[in-house]
Amino acid sequence: MATNGVPEQLDMDTTTKTGLTIVRVTEEYDVVLRIGRPPDIALGLSSAVLRAASPVFAALLGPHFAEGQSEGTTDEPKEVTLQGDNSEAMSDICHLLHNKTIGTVITRLVKNPQSARIHQLAVVIDKYACTEPLTLHTQALLLGYLDSHYGGLAHLGNIAAAAYMLDHGRAFTIATRRLITRCNEPYSDLHKSNGSHALPVTALLAMEEKRTAAQRKLARDIMLFGAPHCSHAKACNNHDVSYYDNICTVFQVRHWPPSFDLEGKNISSLITTVKKVGTVWRENPSCDHTGTMMEVQAAKFWTLAEEIESICEGLCLQCVRSGAADLKSKCTEKAHA
Repeated sequence: MATNGVPEQLDMDTTTKTGLTIVRVTEEYDVVLRIGRPPDIALGLSSAVLRAASPVFAALLGPHFAEGQSEGTTDEPKEVTLQGDNSEAMSDICHLLHNKTIGTVITRLVKNPQSARIHQLAVVIDKYACTEPLTLHTQALLLGYLDSHYGGLAHLGNIAAAAYMLDHGRAFTIATRRLITRCNEPYSDLHKSNGSHALPVTALLAMEEKRTAAQRKLARDIMLFGAPHCSHAKACNNHDVSYYDNICTVFQVRHWPPSFDLEGKNISSLITTVKKVGTVWRENPSCDHTGTMMEVQAAKFWTLAEEIESICEGLCLQCVRSGAADLKSKCTEKAHA
């Protein structure tokens, strides 16, 4: 939030001219950006820095727009009003472009769970075509946030969408993997909250398919572990109540397979439990035809956990951008790494 024209939590140098409080991002500023409606903040900036960093700013401050018809000075800076932009995000991007308080901006956004503000920053970086000069800044921001916070659907959705707009493949893969493994909510909620700046629908569908495939494999394979197939013509009923009771106890569910949404069990927690299951005993031998299997060994559960982890790999950013037909399978393109 902005207070008296200065965004919250920033220690900024300000000056007042003709009743307007200006945040001096750089001492030798010759242009003032007035952001918001009514203006939430006025930023004193270098037009040379803005032109060099952004073709959009270069055009806005060029001779084809009214704002660029004359050169400003520190004593008489030209004013440009941008009513449709987010004041906090514009303050952040301008400080980063001018190499001012970079550590403060990044650290504040990383240490505080402000995924929405990071998403807004990505929106204005994309809008003003500043992705390339801010590549290292935004990489540190996104990966730093992911290292510090796990977040829920909304937070991870903001970070994944920001990584998509900023073209950061590693952050995108990590964020989409966590969306698959740590969230049970419908991914369509992300499109409702972020609108045109959300993840592509193809990515949302691919994550849903991956999550569903992982849940089905987990439920099916654990059931099959307890009921070995009988090759005899008449086939035996290998169902063993004690095995399923043990499984339900281990996973703390009322029945198997569980209702993942209702039980509140995300895939990440289930994978952790599968790896810790250990050996599970049956009460009775499997059957006279398949042998006397009395136990399901821990190694089978561990292997299953690894197979589920493979299904839940995060999405490849370049595959999503290129409109690849199959986003569910692991990307094998070396150029996308």
